[in-house]
Parts: sequence; C-alpha cells; structure tokens
Amino acid sequence: MTPIPMSSRVYRLMLSLVDNVLETHRVWRYSTTGMLQVALDDIRVHIWHPSLRAKGVFNAGLIHSHAFKMTSFVVHGAMIQSIYGLNDEGDFCLREFPSHNPIRNAVYPRLSAESVIKAGELYYQPPRVLHDARPECGLAITVMHWEGPLQRAASLVRYECQEPISASEAIQAAVLDEARKIFRV
Repeated sequence: MTPIPMSSRVYRLMLSLVDNVLETHRVWRYSTTGMLQVALDDIRVHIWHPSLRAKGVFNAGLIHSHAFKMTSFVVHGAMIQSIYGLNDEGDFCLREFPSHNPIRNAVYPRLSAESVIKAGELYYQPPRVLHDARPECGLAITVMHWEGPLQRAASLVRYECQEPISASEAIQAAVLDEARKIFRV
C-alpha cells in the first residue's frame, strides 16, 4: 500500500466535498471500526477518531475485506493502513460478510504490511484484501471512492467473542463537532 500524492486540484476538490458534507449532512452512520460515515452513491466520507473504535472490536470483525476495489483520499490528519495474511492454527474464523458463512476456520491474523497515508495522499486497494485502518493520532478525515464488480467480502472473527462495546452517542457527537470546527461549518 504505497501512498500516492494527490494533485493540488484533486486535494482542493476533496476538501470542498468534505466541507459540503459536513455542512449539509446531519445523520452520520457509526461504525465500530472507529469512524462516522456518510454514503453518497459510490463515495463515502469518513471521520475517524481513536475514541470511536469500539472496545473489543479486534475480536469481532475489525480486520475485514471489501467486496470492491477502492481509492481512499486522506483529506485531514493521517491514517495507518495495515494489511494482513492468515496463519493456520488460530482461534479466529474468516467469515463471509454480511452472511457470516465460514470461509476458513482456525486461523490467526499475521501483519504483512503497514503504511502511513498523510493528508494530501491517496492509496488504492483491490477487493478481498484483509486490512484494518485507523487514524495515526487524533482526528482524520477520508473520502473513499469504490467501484465494482462486487466480490465476496470477509471479516475475521474470534470464536465465541462478545459483541464490541460501541462508542457513546456523546463521543460520536464530540468527534463530529471537532471535524466541523476544522472546516468552520
């Protein structure tokens, strides 16, 4: 996952898009992976913050793949993108998402690559790559563009894990307020 610098024109376009979304969208969907998001057809705006990551989510699907190829633009802050392989003889099950049908049993994640992508950079990711993403520190904002065709997605789940404990609505609202202050919305 090599970061690629965005042209200044594309970067300004992404800043404008985020500014517009922060101003016009009042309902954001929470993800236990540590973000708030708004979906706009094939584009998603994500606001990431460490306080949004659910406690226990590592065991309950943090490491996952997407059913599509994607390009992610980092508009504010920096993101850490981790790519994983699988070792045999673990206590995780690779499951199809969203059906949860088992794909491969008794595995354990193995970190195979990690990159830091900073504001003004982008990266591409093919479908079905096991990964997780998190802000390097504090608030990060990304714009993701996805395209098909859709393939099978998966998540890695520890056997008999508890449901992750979500960030409270107050924490979600505070992070959204922090993002709006950056963009003066």
